[in-house]
Amino acid sequence: MPGECFHRPAVTAVTPGPGGAAERLLARLACPFCRRGTLREGMAGRLACRGCGREFPVLNGIPALVADEELGYGEVAPERWDAFLAMKSRAYGGCSVISRLYNHYHRYAARRRHLCGQAPLTVDVGFGIGEHAPFVSDEEKGAGSFIGIDLDRRKLEHYRTGHGEIPVLQASACRLPFADGSVDVVQLLAVLEHFPPERLGEVVAEAVRVLRTGGVMIACYPAEGGRLLRLSQRIMHAYLRRRTGFDLDGELVHHHQVPAVAVRQLLAGRRELRNVDSLFYPLGLKRIDFALFLNETYRRV
Repeated sequence: MPGECFHRPAVTAVTPGPGGAAERLLARLACPFCRRGTLREGMAGRLACRGCGREFPVLNGIPALVADEELGYGEVAPERWDAFLAMKSRAYGGCSVISRLYNHYHRYAARRRHLCGQAPLTVDVGFGIGEHAPFVSDEEKGAGSFIGIDLDRRKLEHYRTGHGEIPVLQASACRLPFADGSVDVVQLLAVLEHFPPERLGEVVAEAVRVLRTGGVMIACYPAEGGRLLRLSQRIMHAYLRRRTGFDLDGELVHHHQVPAVAVRQLLAGRRELRNVDSLFYPLGLKRIDFALFLNETYRRV
């Protein structure tokens, strides 16, 4: 079942990487619970908060900055994992028409975050299995400035198999392990629509909290509630179901819990955010009924 512990991860040292990447990563983190203490390496492969003393394990090279009950969280049922990976590969891999369509918001985010320089400190909330990784530049990788965050440990460990160039952390979107105003860019790519209305505001507030003044929030979300999206979902979901056996309409992994209008109103209502760009993909018509996705950029004021 989604949310169950899928295995017992091995305790290891802090995320490895070339050129002192582990040290750079550790220096950028703060306790997600007290939000004031910086983290240090403790005993037995754990990280410890200098403020509240809370300890966090590092499991299979990935710091687990979550509550104990969240350690083994997995959104996809184990028996559906292979079908899930096949669906992701079909949707985002290669250079097909389908992958170009699905990857449009990754291209958008890669362009927009460079408003803050060539290698801004970027937190990608909902990193998943690394769908955005191909759009991270060599400069960002070399600087260790792009950090992937996800609550789903299985997805992060899948990405880490054969990949070490992007540091990843297991953490909650509601408790990001960074100090107030310490991040240049927060990416929320196909993430916000998955939270229930009562938690959506909490996720956005947390993203705003960690953004520095002048920093950028990139929010890309489906035009949920629009007619064009409904029609497209029927076609695309049926295609992916036939090709991979993964039913996006029947799996918890894909449930959209809020309409695009509600997401947009929430973002527009945050007095700390100023909208600097909105793209109604693909037609550019500013009507949700005529869009598949809304790609937006906000600056922290």
